Amino acid sequence: MSAQVRREQVEYAKGRGLSYRRACALFGLPRSTLRYQARRPNKDAALVARLKALAERFPRFGYRRLHAMLRRQGKAINAKRVQRLCAAHGLVQPRRRPRRRLRRGEQRPTPHAARPNDVWAMDFVFDNCTNGQKLKVLTLVDECTREAIALDVAGSIRAGRVVGVLERAVARLGAPRALRMDNGPEFLAKVLEDWAEANGVELAHI
Repeated sequence: MSAQVRREQVEYAKGRGLSYRRACALFGLPRSTLRYQARRPNKDAALVARLKALAERFPRFGYRRLHAMLRRQGKAINAKRVQRLCAAHGLVQPRRRPRRRLRRGEQRPTPHAARPNDVWAMDFVFDNCTNGQKLKVLTLVDECTREAIALDVAGSIRAGRVVGVLERAVARLGAPRALRMDNGPEFLAKVLEDWAEANGVELAHI
């Protein structure tokens, strides 16, 4: 336990009627530690004020940019110290994760289902088990009859498994003219494009 936690325990015991001497002995805390006052906050006060001013002026700067600006102003300060103070006072915004860039095909007319087994639509839906495990469900539907052709459930479904579901459906019903789907990474994979080309199926990305 940290010294601060033991100080709080001693204060609690003091409130229950124990003396400081008895409480310190009980929790193994030297009385000199109990009386110690940290000097670092006063030491960092001027630097924190300067960092707050810079962070307010440049809200998108990280601690490295703020440290470089302080160095240019002639302040010899360790970068780790700047990082610690920025984190302690919430001066740096969290990094934004880059969005995954997806390949986009050229725009073309959307096929419409003229008869059963003409156009299939597929997409993913998600659910959770009672133990918190995530479930991913691949749904395959005939757009004309609204028949559920296939449902595949797993913790993870990638493009190769999607192709396996399509192959079993085609073996049972024959290949459709087109497949309608969104631009998810599983539906833009080359293995699915190769399968569609081999089976004469148009991939209609919405």
